[in-house]
Amino acid sequence: MNDEHTPSEDTTAMLLFADFLGIAIVSADRDAVVAALAWTPERCTPAEVMHGGALMSVADTAGGILAYANLPDRATGTSTISSSTQFTRGLRDGQATATARLLHRGRSTIVVETDIRDGDERLLAYPDSKYALWLSVPPLKATPARRADRHPHRP
Repeated sequence: MNDEHTPSEDTTAMLLFADFLGIAIVSADRDAVVAALAWTPERCTPAEVMHGGALMSVADTAGGILAYANLPDRATGTSTISSSTQFTRGLRDGQATATARLLHRGRSTIVVETDIRDGDERLLAYPDSKYALWLSVPPLKATPARRADRHPHRP
């Protein structure tokens, strides 16, 4: 792991969408990231329950920071490529707190499991997310043999 990917208090400054939503990073290190989002009427469905998209956003923010913190040296960044969320209950007040933990770190992906809980520690949802690594790969040199293999009609 590269020290330049260590989460810091400046991490939220890099996350404009999280800042726009009002997501707060409670703690962050390479083992776990905790993020919170307060209940407000603007983040709710007509039934006054926090919208599932808001819950997924706080989970993806925590998971993305964790994935970034666990990048191998050859990687420069990460992107969410899949996420599956199971919802267990709605949030009608207080805040949702997401705790992301590393499940798997592979050569080209990182898998994160997150639990989202209310203020009484009741489980609201549990997303599993997969993040692609942006790998730094040296460019291939275009040798005459490689050009001929790809374009046999070209000299």
